[in-house]
Amino acid sequence: MSRAGTCTLMATITAEEADRLGQALGPRWKTPFAVGAATHEFAKPGHARMRVRLGAGIGRALAKVTQFTVTLYDVEYSGPGYSASGSQTYTFRR
Repeated sequence: MSRAGTCTLMATITAEEADRLGQALGPRWKTPFAVGAATHEFAKPGHARMRVRLGAGIGRALAKVTQFTVTLYDVEYSGPGYSASGSQTYTFRR
C-alpha cells in the first residue's frame, strides 16, 4: 500500500460454483458468493500478508472438490479522496 490506511480483501466464488458446492444462494443467486474476507490497518506505507478465513461450511465444501476458482477483490482507503481497488482471479487444482 502506498500510504497509511486500510486495505480490505474479499474472496468470492461464482454463483454456479457455490450452487455446485451446495451453498444456499437465496434470491441473489446471480451475484458472486463471498467465502471470506480480511482487513488490515496500515500505520505507514508497506506490504502485508493477509489470511482470508473461510466459514466452516465453505471450507468443508471446498475440501471435496478437485478444482475451484476464487476471485480476490481488494479496496484500499487512505483518507478522504483517496481509494483504489482491484481484483485478481486464481484457479486452484489438487
